[in-house]
Amino acid sequence: MRSITTNLFHYPHASSGKRVSIVNYMKTLGYEADPQGVCLYVSYLGIHALFSGTLMVFNDRLKVLFSIPENQLPHYLAKAEALKSSIIDKTKIEVGESRKLNSEEKIWLVREIRSASNNNISTEELLLELEQQDPSILFDLFLRQKIDDNLNVELDSFQHTILSIPQFFADIMAYQTFTGPDDIKNKQGTSFVKQNILEHSPILPDIIKQQGGIVKLGQSIGAYSLDNLTTYFDSLIHALIKTISSSANQPVALVWRSVNHALVLGYNKNRFYFLNESPAIEFVVNNSNDQSKLKLLTLSSLSKNQVTVFSTEIYCTASTMVFLKPFVNTWLNDSSFQSINEISETNIKKRDSHGGSLLHMAIKMGDVPMVKALLKKGADPNQTLLPSGITPLMGASQEGLLEIVDELIQAGALVNYTLQNGMTALWIAAKNGHLDVVRRLLAADANSHPVVKLQVESNFYDIAAHEIATITRHTEISELLVKKDNEFKLNKSQ
Repeated sequence: MRSITTNLFHYPHASSGKRVSIVNYMKTLGYEADPQGVCLYVSYLGIHALFSGTLMVFNDRLKVLFSIPENQLPHYLAKAEALKSSIIDKTKIEVGESRKLNSEEKIWLVREIRSASNNNISTEELLLELEQQDPSILFDLFLRQKIDDNLNVELDSFQHTILSIPQFFADIMAYQTFTGPDDIKNKQGTSFVKQNILEHSPILPDIIKQQGGIVKLGQSIGAYSLDNLTTYFDSLIHALIKTISSSANQPVALVWRSVNHALVLGYNKNRFYFLNESPAIEFVVNNSNDQSKLKLLTLSSLSKNQVTVFSTEIYCTASTMVFLKPFVNTWLNDSSFQSINEISETNIKKRDSHGGSLLHMAIKMGDVPMVKALLKKGADPNQTLLPSGITPLMGASQEGLLEIVDELIQAGALVNYTLQNGMTALWIAAKNGHLDVVRRLLAADANSHPVVKLQVESNFYDIAAHEIATITRHTEISELLVKKDNEFKLNKSQ
């Protein structure tokens, strides 16, 4: 193993018990990120880094971030920004007022442009091209290049990295607030877009766009014991070695999602890269010692009870898809891999330390056929997550998965199951604007007036389902629930 991160930073199950979350750092700079989604979006940015060849930059940013106490980030950032402003001001004074560049300055600019570009254009050709530019435009280009050069020289690597952190946070928020292209969202639904957000990313680096973007090659969901994970990695490694040359630059990323966490396993050139909201940990693929460590790290990162339930999504760039399809076909069709992913009574009963099961994960991934198969084979439609108490019906209502909601109700899901704070599946559907789901729940005799006790800062408020629908601007749902509630009161009084 090339490098191991001895301090697991914020891993949920780190031995220290301390969780250092990127969310806390984001809050110090005024970003209001949802803690439940940040791990997934950091994983996506790790995939950006893997596919664009900037994994070292990604690692350095996280190393610097976690080396700073959370409440000190604004201080370090302000110092770096002040120094940057000082360097820019000094450079502007040195360069002087806008003017026509002399021959020496033009030659210097040409050298700088050529060193930063992969273009094979000659110095003479570039000089000729610059001569045809407006003098003011040429001066601005010269000034920007001088500023960049001075910043590179006078700012150390720590300061450069600190200055990149706000953009890193902005990218996380871009993923968190992205609802997808309207044409796809209207046709396939919000849940579909959420499951395929990488393929429609609003913030892909140019180098990945030039490779045709990111595509999903395949997906699976499984419930695994430690022995099952051995089979999982053995079949994965066998497929990689059999189908991909160890020297080929054809990176592939596996996104692993459990009910409460997400991380990435990247692969390129006979190396695994474990990305868990912290600097990547590198493993040699065909090293048995590394394989054992990777297996244990995967299990401990997702669960505490020697059972982990997670989905596997396989991604690559469009330009490498044709080379990586044989890997996906070999792995997903491997008999040993299929055996550990079988929808059996044993696997249906497996629960991770958060209460996650195959049913919960199938709903999380919007996999209707798998939900149907699990319910047909006896999966409990009322199993709850720990410690939240969230049921499968609540999860499906959250995502607006009408077909799954219907399947769960038919299988005996308790439509009026209520959490301690008063929350029900209908209240959740109303909050998220899923009108069809609200109607289906009402048709199954769901209480139209559930009231949830919500804490806002230090105060508690009782919020009814129609009120949360109004607050979240889902007027049609609010009107429907008020009408149903009035009908209920009228019938009760007669």
